Amino acid sequence: IHDNRHALMVEEGHVVPPAGGQIEVADTTITVPDIRVKFAPMVVRLMTRSPIPAALSLLDEPPFEFLKKAGKGTDIAEGWAEAETELNFRLTPKIAPEDVDFDVRARLTEVRSDKIVPGQRIEAPALRLTADRTGMVLSGKGQMAGVTFDARWSQRFAPEAKGISTLDGYVNVTPAGLEAFNIALPKGAVAGSGWGHLQLDLREGQAPGYFFESDLKGLGLKIPEIGWSKAAATKGNVKLS
Repeated sequence: IHDNRHALMVEEGHVVPPAGGQIEVADTTITVPDIRVKFAPMVVRLMTRSPIPAALSLLDEPPFEFLKKAGKGTDIAEGWAEAETELNFRLTPKIAPEDVDFDVRARLTEVRSDKIVPGQRIEAPALRLTADRTGMVLSGKGQMAGVTFDARWSQRFAPEAKGISTLDGYVNVTPAGLEAFNIALPKGAVAGSGWGHLQLDLREGQAPGYFFESDLKGLGLKIPEIGWSKAAATKGNVKLS
């Protein structure tokens, strides 16, 4: 306590959420800027290190409930999470979830999941997660079924947005990748490696809407039946929706 400011820091400690294991919370701070104020504002700077399922389990508790709002379970991915969460609220006798402002910034490493996209394994060395009252964003580079991507998934938390999210990013296009996703082009029709822009509109219980576009640079194309081909160094254009 200095002047009218009160601060507390956790030197060692942990939290045990409902699932996923133990969460280390060393370096967490709790600050009341002015203890003279009735129903004084409080700032909690929560520093956490844990397995991803444990972090998601904590973030699925009130006031966050991120996974419930996204319609997902806390075991959606494996790996390690390091997060900084700032909570702002007033010290009133009863605090409702809507009274708490929050800002989450997390780094997820060694990420693995076969539940984000059922039937396909996703792996990423590092992803970034941010969340606040308006929604959640997960972004970074990785591979799905061996196909390299650099993408951003976003979910808004408004009641009307429940079960609705979007994915936007770039995917590496190769013959092996087309085969992995059962895109049945004739054998030899595509060669080389290129990039394409992919956008997915995801709605729970519905088939995804999608848009794909590529300049085809790096990809060789052949349609031997009509004697047509495109060299890998030549640009083109393809759109699919």
